[in-house]
This record gives sequence, C-alpha cells and structure tokens, in this order.
Amino acid sequence: MPGPLHFAMHTFRQTSWMAASAAMSLTLILPAQAASETAVVTPWGTISEPASPPVCKQLQAHLTPRDGSLDSADGSALDSRPDQENIQNAINGCAAGQAVKLVKGDGDNSAFLSGPLQLKSGVTLWIDEGVTLFASRNPKDYDNGKGTCGVTTVANQDACSSLISAKNTHSSGVIGKGVIDGRGGSLLTAGANANLRSWWDLVYQKTLSNVYQQKPRLIQVSGGTDFVIQGLTLQNAPDFNIVTDGVTGVTVWGIKILNPSRVYSVEGYHCPSGSTPDQKTPGTCFTPETVKNTDGFDPGQSNKVLLAYSYISTGDDNVAIKSSRISGSRDLMFAHNHFYYGHGLSIGSETNGGVHNVSVVDLAADGRDSQD
Repeated sequence: MPGPLHFAMHTFRQTSWMAASAAMSLTLILPAQAASETAVVTPWGTISEPASPPVCKQLQAHLTPRDGSLDSADGSALDSRPDQENIQNAINGCAAGQAVKLVKGDGDNSAFLSGPLQLKSGVTLWIDEGVTLFASRNPKDYDNGKGTCGVTTVANQDACSSLISAKNTHSSGVIGKGVIDGRGGSLLTAGANANLRSWWDLVYQKTLSNVYQQKPRLIQVSGGTDFVIQGLTLQNAPDFNIVTDGVTGVTVWGIKILNPSRVYSVEGYHCPSGSTPDQKTPGTCFTPETVKNTDGFDPGQSNKVLLAYSYISTGDDNVAIKSSRISGSRDLMFAHNHFYYGHGLSIGSETNGGVHNVSVVDLAADGRDSQD
C-alpha cells in the first residue's frame, strides 16, 4: 500500500491566462536575475547555487548550426555522432572532482553532435554559454540491444538509451549556460521510419492500439548520490527531459526546459491547419499539445531532491514525482520555479512505494495545461 503523503504548499501564484499568453511565444520570458540566487533552506540543509568544478579537458566545437538546426550536417546516418567518441574519451579520462567543458570553436562553430554519453563518478559535463549539444537523430545510436529504438511496439520494451546517462555515480553532474537539444521534430535517419517520421511523429503512428513509442530521454540518472544539473537549457526532448531513479541528493538549479522550440514551430504555437503530427505525417509544425510524453523533471524513488529557480514549458507534466518501489520518494523541495505549458506539478502516476515530505515554495504558473 502507498505510504502517507505529506505535501506542504507555500506561496503559489498564478497569473491570468491573458497575461500569460502575452508572455509565452516560444521563448521563455525570464526576469532579471542576480549573479547568484538566494540559497534555499531545505529540511536536509541549506543549499546554495552549485559551484563549477575545475576543468580537466576543454573540447572545441567544429560544427555550425543553421537557424538553430543541425539537420544539414547529418542527413546521412553515417554522420550521426561525430563528437561522441571525443566527448566520451574526455569523460573517461577525467579525474574525480573535475569537468569536461564543451566550448565554441573558430568562427561560428558552436555545435556538438553526439549519441549516448555515459558519465562517471565525480565527473561533470560542462556545456558552455553559446554552445549546443545536439542529439543524434539516428535511432541505431541509442538502441540498447532490443533492435526497436525508433519504432512503436506492442510491449513497453524500453529500447533506447538516453542521451546522457549516469549509473550509480557519486558527485557527478551536467552544468553550464549552454543548450542540450534532443531534436524531437527532426526526421529520423535510419530504421523503419527513416525520412518518414520524427521522434514526435511516433506518437501518432497509425499501427496497433496501445502501442509504445521507443524514444530516448535526454538525461537519466539511475542510483548513486549527489547529482547536479545547473544552468542549462534543455529543449526538444524526444521523450522525458530529466529522470532520476533511486538517487539520494539531487540538485537541479536554474535550468530552462522548452518543448517545442521555435525551430519546430511558429510564433505563439499557431501552427497552420494540417501541419501538426496529429493531422499530417510527418508533422511540419509542433505545439505543446503534439509533443507527447516530454515530461520536464521526473524524480522517481529519490530522496533529498531540490528543483530551484527553473523554468519549464513542455507537452506533459512539468514535474512528475513518482515512486514505484518500496524505497519510496522522500524529502523533495520545489522552490522559486516558473511553469508555462504543461500539466503542472504532479504526484504519480506510480506512487505504490510512497511519497513523503514534499514542499512547494513560490511556484508561478503562467501557462495552461498543454492538453486543454
């Protein structure tokens, strides 16, 4: 049976939809911020904005985005992940307590293109301001051995690895003022849906009923302690943006999540009739209503979790607290956050392990449910 739920709600504010819609085109409208935000007092201690670790290796970008897209660089599946090996080797060679930093290169080179990356204990991936880490759109790069990443299946196979994974790590993270772009609206380049559908189109594929879409997440943290995600913009996730599973000590600070971005939509999400994936395959324009299963932050059976000073606009839950195992989820605080499109802050749907001690402080909801 689920354990008791202790939910403390402090200071929730919601603007009118008229005012919210004026602020919500496709760019998050952010207030002026001080160089460092005020520390957050949690039941497990006072947490300040995480400090950046020293850099063990710096990698320069060699690719140039065009109008925010990298589709011109990887039309061939053979060109899907030119930077993956260099980034992974740098992570593997970095000592604990240090970071691999992705920085701009010569001229307009500001993009990295990679398939799945695996973090290790003590090492941080730092994406610098002005730099974008683009995800491969080749499903074969993510396939974890089941052979079905990038298609729909009758059973929930969990066939795709995440873009960034951390398994049983300690004191690791992903930080910086840069961008991680999952390219959810770009056509896939390999497999049964090559040049036919994007990750987001899979939801609307007309096959058997109750099918599952095999898509990668952006960041998956499984087990371990003290993981930090700070400063980044995460956008266009094929599936969930951030998931923690069985982690003790999670600090997510000052991030922005946006699904979809302007690259895959138009001003105000006013897509022309017949252009969205529920009306056309492949879709050529996307809205929050048509980027399904793009949860912002899902802490599952995790403890001592803080989400602070962050901005989330997405096509599903802004936050979904989950607990599917006996260990449960305990001590979670959400402070000084701002939600745009999305379902809001949800508890569930899996709660059979129990959810305890949830605090929400200063949550502004300036949007509407993405399914309205």
